[in-house]
Amino acid sequence: MSVINFFPNQLFKRSFVVFAFIGLLTFMLCACSPQLDWRTVTSTQAQYSALFPAKPEHLERHLVYQDQDILQVLDAVKIDDAIFSISTIELKKDQASLEDGILESSKNALSQQADLVKDASLIKEASYQTADHQRFAVKDYYFEVKMPNHSQFMRSRWIVRRTPAGEVFIYQVSVLLQNVKSGTVEQMLSQEQYATFFEEFHPL
Repeated sequence: MSVINFFPNQLFKRSFVVFAFIGLLTFMLCACSPQLDWRTVTSTQAQYSALFPAKPEHLERHLVYQDQDILQVLDAVKIDDAIFSISTIELKKDQASLEDGILESSKNALSQQADLVKDASLIKEASYQTADHQRFAVKDYYFEVKMPNHSQFMRSRWIVRRTPAGEVFIYQVSVLLQNVKSGTVEQMLSQEQYATFFEEFHPL
């Protein structure tokens, strides 16, 4: 497990872009390319269960937002050119009022910082299921980022879980495809192995 601390307020917007956080992880994963070996991972810290295609790496860091210390954790694994990741922001009961601002910043940061192909980005209606089998609506965001000789495709969904104790968990479930030479973002990221990752994420 790696722990990273980021405290300058001006870094906050960047901090929620999964590209930025995964950039740290890429160095840890670049030498690894395991085969698909699906296993259920239950995080008692982040309060979810998920089906990962291999054992994920774990990172933690602390951020400052409106003078509040916010914990962000990332579990991710790289399979060939695909990075499967779950980022979790944990808000304590007395920080719950920050939920809307953090969620908005998280969604807006990607489009503000990445060179998105606008007509290749789309939002689709979807759903997720909690560990106790309740199903809720959610939106899936598909992005294409143009690189000099290839594209990167990304699919993300944001899920908010509020606990009876008043804590809030903000999840960003994502798959990032690197070095894409052909295909459309929706076509590529709707393939079974990626759909499985999204469908088998369950807040506890």
